[in-house]
Amino acid sequence: MGQQHSHRRRSLPVSRRSRLGSSERSREREGLSRSKSVHENLVRERGKKVLIEDVYEVVGKIGHGALCEVYKLQKNKEKIGGSSRPELQRKKILDFGRSLSDNKTVRLKKEKSFQLNPLYFALKVINLKRVKEDKIDQLKNEIKLLRTMDHMNIINAYETFQDKASKKLMIVMELCTGGDLYERLPYSEEQAATIAKQILSAVSYMHQRNIIHRDIKMENVLYESNHPNALIKLIDFGLSKEYDSSQKDLFSERVGTLYSMSPETMKGAYDAKADLWSIGICIYILLAAGHKPFDGKDPKELVQKVLKADYNFESPKSWDSISSMAKTFIGSLLVVDPEKRPSAAKACNHKWIRSFAVVEHASDDLKKSVRKSLIRYANFGSFRRLALNVIAKRSTSDEIFQLRKVFQEFDTLNTGTLTLHVFEAALLSLNFSREEIAKIFKSLDVNRNDAVNFTEFLAACLEAQGDLAEYRIAEAFDLLDFDDTGYITRDNLRKLLGDYSSEKYIDRLLAEASSNGKISYKEFLNVFADQMPRRQS
Repeated sequence: MGQQHSHRRRSLPVSRRSRLGSSERSREREGLSRSKSVHENLVRERGKKVLIEDVYEVVGKIGHGALCEVYKLQKNKEKIGGSSRPELQRKKILDFGRSLSDNKTVRLKKEKSFQLNPLYFALKVINLKRVKEDKIDQLKNEIKLLRTMDHMNIINAYETFQDKASKKLMIVMELCTGGDLYERLPYSEEQAATIAKQILSAVSYMHQRNIIHRDIKMENVLYESNHPNALIKLIDFGLSKEYDSSQKDLFSERVGTLYSMSPETMKGAYDAKADLWSIGICIYILLAAGHKPFDGKDPKELVQKVLKADYNFESPKSWDSISSMAKTFIGSLLVVDPEKRPSAAKACNHKWIRSFAVVEHASDDLKKSVRKSLIRYANFGSFRRLALNVIAKRSTSDEIFQLRKVFQEFDTLNTGTLTLHVFEAALLSLNFSREEIAKIFKSLDVNRNDAVNFTEFLAACLEAQGDLAEYRIAEAFDLLDFDDTGYITRDNLRKLLGDYSSEKYIDRLLAEASSNGKISYKEFLNVFADQMPRRQS
């Protein structure tokens, strides 16, 4: 099963109107970028001199689409730690390395407190030779949009490569190994409602940012792993677009996949509500054991049924055991007039979702640990908080499995972000004062957009999961050392923070870790001294 799927694409990117509001002005005052957030800049664009094989090893092929191929990757063993690798080898943290004298592989003693299980990724390779010139912008648009999104139910992008010689564009992404929604048919109502809640949360997050997906379907929702309670991830943003929410009937391109396409998309005049129709199709299929609500002897007949919303809950017979609430929920989405469909946020609060979706609660012990972590994090220096965001951005699903439960409990509006009001309500239950909450919220909001996203929350709570392994810190150092000089420099921080970062703010960051204007790996490590396991003697 492919990690991503490609389809015919007929449109060019539409830019959203730029607005310099209070959040952006605040960000400029704080020395952060107006144009790109810190987390956007963490999606690394490799230079022309760096090839994919310099960093990763291909494990095997996963699948392919019309314009792309998808592979499973792991970090090249010779590149783990990047520019900090020599120091890691000297300290015998890595269990493999090369002798400088004879170039033979030698095994080094590994400290008991460190584990180097392979970290796997997905690689989407787009062959630009197969892509018409006017479609290349769409591919770049997908990368741009992936950079901007930070939601636990949206696939993560990590870095990009472009091979000029072979004319290939490559995106390194989060690896999902559990297959798509078809893999686990049939579904109970509890399972279907849980999936619906996750998809709606992701789409609500997108629509708040004026982004429409335009190709939500069974194949574009993947399980992150084979675990029974694995989260789902929305993928394939090749057809996604930014839009101006003040306008109606924003789009005219008839794009997407026929079985999940809305009536108004078929007519060529639609907006973000088209995504809600597609979600309704998916949930119908989940509860109907794979049967689609609309069929026909040919595409023309199928289209006619879609335009009339000509479907029923009679076949298969399994509908007899499905609650009326579920049917009402689906009916609210599969309505021809998009104005009568609920928003993603409203649909996520439907009675069926509230009654049937499974909610996993974090343990009291974990919440106590999170409480301690938040207090400590608020007192960390700005550079340490920034570095923890780098580590959190690359965290694996196994590493953050429990912390996600805490975030989901806090996110009572199911938007994928925490406003001050929502954050305050959650922390008051953990016996924080309002003054403490305001301080913690400000410390978490690295992007300075008056909301705490998933990665920002993780950065503050990583300590609740236990000590930080040094190789994870080393990978963060390598990400910040953009030009592989062995130091985190002023230019590196300027690139991370954006074009509008102030020199005064960068001075403050550097001074927190170094006295000479650049940060060595040893100095970077010292920043985390109290979050690392003690060495084995």
